[in-house]
Amino acid sequence: MGTLKLQQLRDELAATLAKEASVRTSLESYVTRTSPTKDGELSEHEQLQERTQTLLQVKHQGGIETLRRQTAQVSAAIVSANDVAEKMTREVRKLGKIQERLKACVERSDCMLRIRHCMQRLKGAMTDKNYVDAAACLKDLRAIEAMHIPLDVSDTLRMNHAESDIRFAIEGQLDAALRHKDTRELLRVGSIFEPMQFAEEGVQMVLKFIHVQLQAQLDAIVGPPNAVWSVQELTSQLVQ
Repeated sequence: MGTLKLQQLRDELAATLAKEASVRTSLESYVTRTSPTKDGELSEHEQLQERTQTLLQVKHQGGIETLRRQTAQVSAAIVSANDVAEKMTREVRKLGKIQERLKACVERSDCMLRIRHCMQRLKGAMTDKNYVDAAACLKDLRAIEAMHIPLDVSDTLRMNHAESDIRFAIEGQLDAALRHKDTRELLRVGSIFEPMQFAEEGVQMVLKFIHVQLQAQLDAIVGPPNAVWSVQELTSQLVQ
């Protein structure tokens, strides 16, 4: 029993010594690999460091190249975006000009329709001797003409003839209303002078009529040939 146990201990010792020898051999081999050689060759550790440095350098250079490529791509994208923006700007300007032309055409067409409508109204108003409506039509036509919208020669002649006829008619009507002291007719006819731009002429006609009436009343006052009348006395005579 004791012999068997002793043998086991010997076997374990031999195994331990073998392991120790193996470990020592491994250490010596590692030291040999990691230590500089006599020929100046690099050790395994130094070779590993060199390879690691080389890999890092390659990676760094690769990153720079990648960054350069990405930068070039971004630059190309910016140039392309600028080209697109310039093209869009040109298109927007072109559309703006087209819109302005269309707007001008629409306004011109609208004015032409207004001219036709006003000329029809003017013709009907002159036929019916409705000078109030005729004057309103002429006012609209003059406003359109002031917008540099050219009128046909026939339309211009018709407007001038209508203006002359209206002026002659309302001057006669105003004179009759003044002579008959018809206040209602006087106001009606007077309202036509403004749109016809005859307001100044109308005021002059009224003042002239008043002057004639006052002069007639003053001439009718009986008194000494060389009499001198005061303002109060003249006013009293006129009121009577």
